[in-house]
Amino acid sequence: YQNHVELHLEGKCHNAENQEFVNQLHQQSAGIPSLSWLPWQGKEQFRCQIDMPVNSWEEVKAAFDAIIAIIDPIIEKTKKNQNMENQVTLETRTLNSILFNDKVKLSLPEYQRAYEWKKEHVIALLDDTYEAFVSKKAYILGTIILHQTEDEENKKLLYDIVDGQQRLVTLSILFKDKLKENEDSLLYSVFGNLKSQYYIQNTNKIIDDYRKNKDRDNYLDYLQSDKVRLTVLYIPINQLSLAFT
Repeated sequence: YQNHVELHLEGKCHNAENQEFVNQLHQQSAGIPSLSWLPWQGKEQFRCQIDMPVNSWEEVKAAFDAIIAIIDPIIEKTKKNQNMENQVTLETRTLNSILFNDKVKLSLPEYQRAYEWKKEHVIALLDDTYEAFVSKKAYILGTIILHQTEDEENKKLLYDIVDGQQRLVTLSILFKDKLKENEDSLLYSVFGNLKSQYYIQNTNKIIDDYRKNKDRDNYLDYLQSDKVRLTVLYIPINQLSLAFT
């Protein structure tokens, strides 16, 4: 073309799953004076044009080299970010950031087994954490596995609990007074299994009895502090099978 060369986005770039990649091309190339995005094949901004003289084959080559030098690094950066998003990650989090995060919703998937912690399990968790509170020590709650899913309705990060249900449900019951106004908390999860319903009621009574002679408020404050953490294995969207390998 006279005084410019063009790069057209075609094929897979027109698919919905590649829209984020196209958006990144637009955003990261914005502000380059000689480059503009124009309509192509009925699509807005699918034709990349760079204004440079093209009066000889040498100038045509220089123009193509210039547009490739702009686009290639953006492609590589976007591919790297997409690969990172598809990787399993292991992070240390505070209990507070898991149970009291208004940008995250925890969910119990249908394949999850029933909640069935007996009294000895509940008391063991309460004794261990209360002892750490009295001793003013840090406490690690172990590892949980969360699988990211999509929650288009609430626009939040939605995580299915793959492993750690027993602990997280028990701790949610312990924090019931603080979580009762949060409709996204595990307290409002539907437990259709009769076994789960029985053990949840049982756990609720055990916790109420346990806290009667304890420094309840300061204990809960301790559990929400930076001293109480757990290791979280995050499984990305559409990669649930990785949790079982």
